[in-house]
Amino acid sequence: MEAKVIENYLKTVDQAAFQSLMNHLLYLEGYHFVGAPGSVIGKNKTSKGAPDSFFVDGDKFIFCEYTTRALSSR
Repeated sequence: MEAKVIENYLKTVDQAAFQSLMNHLLYLEGYHFVGAPGSVIGKNKTSKGAPDSFFVDGDKFIFCEYTTRALSSR
């Protein structure tokens, strides 16, 4: 049941909301973000370029790239 609710939500979100969701899920897993250059501050919008987000894990920088795709009609 919960998986279907999540799946239905993910079908409705735009790129910016998806990126924000993924950053938040990583935060909940204990990764604290250093930056999210793929987000536009003050707007629900993404920006071109890479990476979408990055954070420090010990002595390493971890770079995140998020992507969405349109669902094909079935």
